Amino acid sequence: MTDSIAKIKQVAKSVRVYDKDSIQVKGTIKDKMAIQVADALAVAVDADLVNAIKDEAVYTEDVDVAGNFTQSVINNAFSVFGDDVDNDSFAGILINSRLRNEIMDFSAFTDATKTFNGVNGNGIVRDGVIGYWNGTIPVIISDNATYDSAKKKAILAIVKKDALGIIWQKQPNVEEARAALHLATDIVASELYATKLMRKDGVSVLNVKFGE
Repeated sequence: MTDSIAKIKQVAKSVRVYDKDSIQVKGTIKDKMAIQVADALAVAVDADLVNAIKDEAVYTEDVDVAGNFTQSVINNAFSVFGDDVDNDSFAGILINSRLRNEIMDFSAFTDATKTFNGVNGNGIVRDGVIGYWNGTIPVIISDNATYDSAKKKAILAIVKKDALGIIWQKQPNVEEARAALHLATDIVASELYATKLMRKDGVSVLNVKFGE
């Protein structure tokens, strides 16, 4: 880490659940709303982590998706790490969903004759992981801040373990407050945290440009 400065952010989301709605809808609507506001906070944290990659990574390369985004290009993106390329040293490869089709076309990723593909079930999406690169490096699909609509660029980020950091000043918390005058309950979720790219040389980024 080149410095220890990181901006602290506070994120909060809220929703009001009226008594009449809670009664009319089967199930516990307040519990469902609490889950939704908590999920919204998680999306905000994910986006900040991705933005840290885009803003601070020192290894970046621009490629066009048409004809130039190949299996070899991704393998070459690993070369910035020199001989420190043990599979266990990588947290994963993050991709925008627009790159899924190209990734799925790479024979080394989905060819059933490759031993590691048969074992890992590459191509079957589980918890956002669409498979494994080189056998054990998870390929994670996410649209949180991974596409620039103005520049028409999607990112692919190869991330080393411990390259990204998040410090919680206040852990995610969900509270309920009764709004009696409105015959309703307010559900408020909040968190206080800082994100930072702890190792600026711990991420290799491909900015994949789509056609006009």
